[in-house]
Amino acid sequence: MLSERVAVCGAEMRQALADPDPWRALSGTILRFADRQVQDRGLNEALLGSHEAGLAFRRERKEHSAAFETLVGRAHAAGVLREGVTVDDVRAGLLAIAPFRALPPERSAVLIRRLGSLVLAGLRAPN
Repeated sequence: MLSERVAVCGAEMRQALADPDPWRALSGTILRFADRQVQDRGLNEALLGSHEAGLAFRRERKEHSAAFETLVGRAHAAGVLREGVTVDDVRAGLLAIAPFRALPPERSAVLIRRLGSLVLAGLRAPN
């Protein structure tokens, strides 16, 4: 059921917020998003697309968005996010991943995971 899957997303965001390691919290969230593009296309269509099923989850979408902004802010404060990167930049990286879900699953899985890794590499501050 869609509401259960949305609840799992919320629980994952709360776990990320509770993680004391800002990079692990942010990168894990990004990788889960990428993986969900392959594993749960219906959830993404409902929450990210214009599908009317997503209308029932406006509050959850706002909560997830606020949590994501907090994760990005924490990563910046810890110095693990590249200087000048904004939450909109990170979201752009996530949006770059999303279109690959239209490919056949065996092809999209490889490309989505590869692009997820590239997004993380581009976001991470140099050591």
